[in-house]
Amino acid sequence: MAELDPSVAAWRVYCLSIAYPGEMVFASGAPDDPDVRAEGIRALSRYMAFGLEQSLRRGRLLGLSAIEPLG
Repeated sequence: MAELDPSVAAWRVYCLSIAYPGEMVFASGAPDDPDVRAEGIRALSRYMAFGLEQSLRRGRLLGLSAIEPLG
């Protein structure tokens, strides 16, 4: 079997790391109100975006040197 590209492996790890928090929004004990769930998803997406940006800036996610935004 061919070795997985480190970038692909890092992306898979990241995706797995956000699966559980996402499932918590829809867990049986979570509020059933659609507005509350929507707010949970919005909050989670903001945390994910911030965490991903910080990881990329520090080069942690892909094992690269720090990456600066293009703009």
